[in-house]
Amino acid sequence: MSENDTVNIPKKSLKPKLDKLNIELKKSSEGMPLDKTKFSYQETYDNLRRIDYMEKSKFEISITCANCGITSEYHSNELFEKVECPACKVKFRIPVETELFIYDKQVYESLFIHTFRAYNKENEFYGDVVVYEKLKSDASLAELQAIADEFKKFEHANYLPPRHVDVDESTYYFSRDNAPYRMNFYLASFGELPKERATHVLTHVCHLAANMAEHSIFGSFMPSDIMLDKDGRTLVCDYGLREKIHVLNPRYNYIPISFLAPEAIFAKVHTEASAVYSLGILAATFILGENPFSEKDPHQIHLERQNFLKNFEQYKLPSFLKKMLAYKSKDRPSFNKCSELFMRMQLMG
Repeated sequence: MSENDTVNIPKKSLKPKLDKLNIELKKSSEGMPLDKTKFSYQETYDNLRRIDYMEKSKFEISITCANCGITSEYHSNELFEKVECPACKVKFRIPVETELFIYDKQVYESLFIHTFRAYNKENEFYGDVVVYEKLKSDASLAELQAIADEFKKFEHANYLPPRHVDVDESTYYFSRDNAPYRMNFYLASFGELPKERATHVLTHVCHLAANMAEHSIFGSFMPSDIMLDKDGRTLVCDYGLREKIHVLNPRYNYIPISFLAPEAIFAKVHTEASAVYSLGILAATFILGENPFSEKDPHQIHLERQNFLKNFEQYKLPSFLKKMLAYKSKDRPSFNKCSELFMRMQLMG
């Protein structure tokens, strides 16, 4: 953001009482020159990380509250810091503006994929934007849009497909809807899910995955893919889409190996069997409150997972998860069978 910048966000795109933010940056006595707050057109997460002066210096930020109209001064030294209007006590996060987006919260971070809650300026859309590093690939906007359109057919099954696609010199952007309850945040804050909730969520995920498998769409599951809306409906995002983007650049692995089947780590090919294995990891993560696999060296994965299966009983997990995590892909159940097993587990309470 530049000096005297004003960010106007349409009311229909944001929560009530956050229809407009007027922001003015000033250099504090401890701050850096304001020209260093500008972002280049290449707006990858690395670029956001490069503004490390935010971690070292305090900035005086003047913001006019959209709720009460009072302008107040705030001191900040971190991205997306949550502040409170001293007059009316409304809380909001200090946004970061780039050429294409206004980011106001980081949702997920990995080596080459980053998810933010953000406002898409050109399309006047407020939701999540999933940011993929291009690396060595160079797909056109039309190619990316075709990939995104492929997922619209699953919207009726509670999948959140991309709404808008953008691209710049180094990054692909997929904007989509979100929901208020994110499973990766829940795990970080509270640990394991209640058994009934876990089985309910996993049953719905199985149904969707079986549907997508009929269209030869497979992938790996991560907690950030799963959200609940205010009515408790299970929503899935990014599953399958990540793998489509990965195909554009098979030399690099966009997906953390801790959620991948052994054969997918090296072959980088996803099948129903590898997706079932990944779902088994997700199920164990929900029930245990954390991923049982933490090994980052792909050559040590086999030993870690072999030890897990050897000591499986001590984790007190449903016995059929052991089949989902079988080393040989031919020994794993189908999604339809998994759905049946999760439903049975749910009925047994």
